[in-house]
Amino acid sequence: DHHPQCAGNAADCCGRSLGAINNRPDPEDDREGIDQHPHHAASLRATCDDGEVSDRDLPSFLADLERSGDLRRIAASVDPDREVAEIVSRVVASGGPALLFEAVNGSSIPLAINVFGTRERMARALGVHDLDQIGARIAELLVPELTQGVGGLKEALGKVLQLRSAPPKQVSRAAVQHTVLKGSDVNLDLLPGIRQWPDDAGVFLNLGLTHTKHPETGDRNLGMYRLQKHGRNTMGLHWQIHKDSNAHHAVAERLGQRLPVAIAFGCPPAVTYSASAPLPSEIDEYLFAGFLADERIEQIGRAHVWNSSHEWISRMP
Repeated sequence: DHHPQCAGNAADCCGRSLGAINNRPDPEDDREGIDQHPHHAASLRATCDDGEVSDRDLPSFLADLERSGDLRRIAASVDPDREVAEIVSRVVASGGPALLFEAVNGSSIPLAINVFGTRERMARALGVHDLDQIGARIAELLVPELTQGVGGLKEALGKVLQLRSAPPKQVSRAAVQHTVLKGSDVNLDLLPGIRQWPDDAGVFLNLGLTHTKHPETGDRNLGMYRLQKHGRNTMGLHWQIHKDSNAHHAVAERLGQRLPVAIAFGCPPAVTYSASAPLPSEIDEYLFAGFLADERIEQIGRAHVWNSSHEWISRMP
């Protein structure tokens, strides 16, 4: 699915994944609830020096930007109601760096923004020197060729081997499982949502990746949509009529079913890009992300999503 606002000054509420990197799940600690919520800002500061994370994930990318002087931390308190957007608008207009707001009023979770705001940063996020390299890789892979001799066979096999790293793989544990909120503990106010314009309908949680499955076929879709906070435990998704997730919802509605939805923040850059790319519906976004990153995308078990009792997402793909 293509989202025209995915680049530039799109905000990235990344604390839910980033804040847990240095707080690995303790197998002996099965407590659930608000009392287990970590101090995300401190965790993110430590994350930038965490050598255990992959070079392809968002914490490592932010750390790389900071080392090269292309990310600036803002320790001063900022108001998520228009002030953050005003600051970022000026930085984007001047071609400035990515920003990490460490003290967003009302939230203990840091807010990374303007992370992919230039062609250079977008290329770095995808591990290339120029974005045209990505297009060239895709074009080369899709060109049908007749094998001629041993050389042609080797070339054809090389293309096939590129896809070996593409399929996602399942893992049993992940940092995203560290904090689980259920029932009355569910609170969207914990996330640093922003209101960008005076006439905006409300607070939005930007750059969240929405995962749905077709109720009949099981085909999955990963898309990027505007996420509007309606209340403490209620969120609205701005689905346009031609979007694949909206089609999934239409099928569920016809069947009289609720559509399970999982939303993830702070995903690896290749996954975030794939969610916004104008891919045909038959191309899996996770497969495409693995192709871009040259490594398999990790997924954690089965997603626990909103149900009739409004339980918080505890695991995300």
